[in-house]
Amino acid sequence: MIVMRETVMQVRGTLPENGAATQILSIGFELLRRGYRVEFVSGGGTIAEQIAESGGSHTTIEALASRSIPSIIRSIIHLRRFILRNDINIVHAHNSASLLLCAMAGLLAGRFRIMKFFLSVHGVEVRRFFWFRNMIFPISQFANFFPVSEYTAFLLSSFGVRRSKMHVTYNGIDLERFDLEKKKEFRREIVAELGIDEDSLIIGLVGRQHGYKGHRDAIRVFSRLYPDFTNLHLVLVGAGDEERSNQELAEHLGVADRVRFMGFRTDVERFHASFDVLSLFSRSGYEMFPCSLLEGMAFAVPFVSVKTTGVPELASDGQGIICECSDLGCYEDSLRMLLISTSERERMGKIGLHAMRTRFNIGAVVDVIEEVYIN
Repeated sequence: MIVMRETVMQVRGTLPENGAATQILSIGFELLRRGYRVEFVSGGGTIAEQIAESGGSHTTIEALASRSIPSIIRSIIHLRRFILRNDINIVHAHNSASLLLCAMAGLLAGRFRIMKFFLSVHGVEVRRFFWFRNMIFPISQFANFFPVSEYTAFLLSSFGVRRSKMHVTYNGIDLERFDLEKKKEFRREIVAELGIDEDSLIIGLVGRQHGYKGHRDAIRVFSRLYPDFTNLHLVLVGAGDEERSNQELAEHLGVADRVRFMGFRTDVERFHASFDVLSLFSRSGYEMFPCSLLEGMAFAVPFVSVKTTGVPELASDGQGIICECSDLGCYEDSLRMLLISTSERERMGKIGLHAMRTRFNIGAVVDVIEEVYIN
């Protein structure tokens, strides 16, 4: 039952193809289905284009993509106009800078006291010399926080954010898009696109190739498995500035014939449905609650990942195997076991699918968000 139909602004500095940005799309469209009016605002990006193509209302404020003093001033001016013109009641920001800019715009518009502010926290600053940036969280406690994992909530507490201001909302997946009934169809399409046999085994990794997602470790581990599984392929979905160096590594290790670089794709659901095992070997501290693992779970695909930040919470029921970061031996042994055992893949996949349907689907996530909006 819809209790209210207020106008919600979903806002972020930019909307590139990453987990935080896709959550704006998923949360916003779920709110639309529930009868809310939703206005998406950002400095632009790939997801912004997808919102417009899907019929959502997106406004580009280019200054939001910059942190220079002139851009900050322009952002506040444009946001003030936007808030007044669209009668914004709720600001739901997906990065802290956008939250503060909207708060200042609300003050200038004379609406700060009647507006509600919320911040989804998808990550914190982990770089040594930029740690001071996390001090933005305790000064933003005029808002309620949606940390995307219990680990994220723990970090926010360590920065001085009151626990009463936090409501854990895991990232959620739209099960209409990641539809299990289409798994076989999607698998056939991807196998045909790759030009490989139907009975091939596929290890997948979905993420930007920027050095943090563990692509090089995935290629190194694949080279160890390569001689023992002649029908095994590694499929890497995502572009990035290290894509070429990763291709060179695959060539150097002699496995380039079965490592496929698919680049940037907007149809990642088709790839997740085609994987037998999903991998994500991120560097310590550079994940919070990765959507790519959730997307694989929606198609009952088990995963091997790393013991960092909120990732172990994703495997809490046994739907994935967790290794220490950079432990290539653990990665290899875990993948080998899953590749050999169809029954174990199926067992773990069923656990993940159940968790997805009960806890990690976008409907369950927005249930929590909506309750906090109202109360």
